[in-house]
Amino acid sequence: MESQAVDDSSEWIRIGAVAQQAGMSIKTIRFYSDEGLVPVAGRTQGGYRLYHQHVVEELQLIQNLRGLGLPLGTIRSYLAAKREGACHCEQLKQSMREQKQAIHQKIAVLQNLQQELSETMEGWVNCGGRLDAKLM
Repeated sequence: MESQAVDDSSEWIRIGAVAQQAGMSIKTIRFYSDEGLVPVAGRTQGGYRLYHQHVVEELQLIQNLRGLGLPLGTIRSYLAAKREGACHCEQLKQSMREQKQAIHQKIAVLQNLQQELSETMEGWVNCGGRLDAKLM
């Protein structure tokens, strides 16, 4: 994805600032840019990549989707549909429904684990166990 030099850099942020705000490396952002996942808005006179501020949120979304195990091709399609505001691919829609269901299941598992930990910890006395507990 080639871009033109941008004269008024006040509207854009450099790749280092994007990396810091997104919590990822410059190398990762370059990779996602080269893969067409996030657009480069332009370049400084010195050749630094410039991005719109919204790219930070998109990078965090990409990281979360990667954490779910989605392949880059699916993420690319999802981002394109999101930017367009419409999805014309039934396969992508089905994939996103499946991901949404998987997230709901993970949330339920984590809520059950949270409840289990809370109940167990409420039964502990001074971090040394119950007074009436028997050694096994």
